[in-house]
Amino acid sequence: MSRNENIIDALTKQTTEKLRYQDDIYDALEEVDFEKLKLVFVSMFASIPHDNYRKNKIAKYEGFYASVIYIYLQSLGLEIIGEDVTNKGNIDLTVKLDNLI
Repeated sequence: MSRNENIIDALTKQTTEKLRYQDDIYDALEEVDFEKLKLVFVSMFASIPHDNYRKNKIAKYEGFYASVIYIYLQSLGLEIIGEDVTNKGNIDLTVKLDNLI
């Protein structure tokens, strides 16, 4: 763990559950296990209180969910590119690890 991560952990007193999400995301990416990655994000979104969805149309906005995932992965220190342009079109989100893209 880097010094920055240690400092952030100490300042924010991260819970075991938050660390588990981070570990599960890293594991899923390194294992190229997209089903596991999906389950982690579904679990994270399921923990958002129902009041945040009531009486509004937030569930209909893909951009909101894409932004939340983008920001969360970015906060983990992962190298990411949103709407990555290629010769075949756009990739919604490119995630770069040491030996994987």
